[in-house]
Amino acid sequence: MLEENSSLYLAPDPGRVVDQKVSKYMVEKMFGRLKGPKILEMGFGDNYWTAHIIEKFGQAYIVDASESLLEKAKEIYGSKVTTFVSLFETFEAKEKFDTVLATFVLDHVADHMAVLKQARTWLAEDGVLIIMVPHALSLHRRLAVCMGMQKEETDLGETDLQLVHRRVFTIERLEKDLSSLGYRVVRKGGMLSKALPQGMMTEYSDEILKGLVELGSVLPMEYAAVLVYECAKA
Repeated sequence: MLEENSSLYLAPDPGRVVDQKVSKYMVEKMFGRLKGPKILEMGFGDNYWTAHIIEKFGQAYIVDASESLLEKAKEIYGSKVTTFVSLFETFEAKEKFDTVLATFVLDHVADHMAVLKQARTWLAEDGVLIIMVPHALSLHRRLAVCMGMQKEETDLGETDLQLVHRRVFTIERLEKDLSSLGYRVVRKGGMLSKALPQGMMTEYSDEILKGLVELGSVLPMEYAAVLVYECAKA
């Protein structure tokens, strides 16, 4: 299943292309917040972070259960990337990291609580975990309920299923989960404002997509499409 899902990143459809562009803009906006020099990426995915990390810190570290994605990373970056083939739930790091990136990870894994618990063991004492997850109460999910397309905002729609999402998060749920596992929230906010799913945004210009990313960080996070959290050990 993991290798099958890798095709979502290696051969994206038009809706995924929108998702990739939006994610690229979010990474550019967030990159300045990363603490180095040792940064662990949870998944190679669409290769948003790695080049930036290598350019600034000289070396990137990636844990992923997909060997094909890690091979792609090594093909691109060679010895500048250190890879670990493992499920997140069972990965035991031999070193500690200043930043762990869990961007669009917790919505895909079978047991997000087990992953968050394990990720805490990878952090240096003053390290930070950066999380990005889909927000259940995004404007486009609220609209779907108003239109009768979904019963609840937390229901998974067609795009969610295509992207192999297992869950979306409310602010309340995410903060409760983080607190119960010994994290404290250092900073939080929203990113990306959208009233329509990605599949209906394929005609949007790059300027519009970038503007929507910025708008989501200006409006109250309760309406953003993506929740962004920076967490440390409590």
